[in-house]
Amino acid sequence: MPKFFIHIGSPKTGSTAIQDVLNEMQESGVLARNNSVYPSVGRNKGGGQTGFRKTLLVNKSNEDLVCQEKYENIFESALLHNKDIIISSEQLWTASPKRLLITYPILKKFEIIFVCFLREQTSMIKSHYKQKVKSGLLTVSFEEFFEKNKSDYDYNKKISSWVTELNPHKAIVFSYEKESKGSIIESFFNRIAENMSKQNYCENFLENISKETKERYSNVAISDEALLIIAGINNAPFDESLKEALRKKCIKNNRKLAKMLDLEHKIFPVDVEERIKDFYKPSNDIIEQEFFND
Repeated sequence: MPKFFIHIGSPKTGSTAIQDVLNEMQESGVLARNNSVYPSVGRNKGGGQTGFRKTLLVNKSNEDLVCQEKYENIFESALLHNKDIIISSEQLWTASPKRLLITYPILKKFEIIFVCFLREQTSMIKSHYKQKVKSGLLTVSFEEFFEKNKSDYDYNKKISSWVTELNPHKAIVFSYEKESKGSIIESFFNRIAENMSKQNYCENFLENISKETKERYSNVAISDEALLIIAGINNAPFDESLKEALRKKCIKNNRKLAKMLDLEHKIFPVDVEERIKDFYKPSNDIIEQEFFND
């Protein structure tokens, strides 16, 4: 029975890098030599399968329906030729797992393997907040952002819904923090290789990743000092084009700002961070017991 790997790319856990590598392996023929497919249908520029997520919607556009038909044909062909399928998209993080099998009942004929990286909530929420502030989409405080979005980060609820609906052959859940720096890619592909259909796996995936792709794995983190200035820019009565220019200047001079400034009030209050940890502890304890104590 062929395998169907579904990676719900929780945001800010290296999903783009994983998809970049998957895309490269598909285009270079590495996956084909392993009798596996990372479908090109509905793929975005970064390699993620955003089109697949749209096919799970109840109300689909004509473009979504065409995309769905193409995926159905790919799955039928994979089943016929005993090929493993890999799907990866950050947008699946907000998808309904129930819709997956309703839209693609053929997947019940595959061994479903669920894959996900989970990042500690304080770090995850801070990362999301930083991204929105940097892009000019957010003007509220970190505390307000957490209070408004805290239900989105209950990992036990999230993972349980996927496992309950899909009843996967295996659920592979990684702790983002427990993976050493730079090993997210290796961890993902090593586990994929371990769980591929034995007759399909014939070579080490990671030996085939180009130098250019490896160099795109890591991003420079922005300092709290620079972020606080950007937050002020977002709230300033400036023209949008000026705001964008100032944001870019802050990001470019990120390290200099961190050294030059000694700001009294941090953008991430310690008491809010502690409240986040306490809020999610019951949910995290369950995840720790069920998935991280192998």
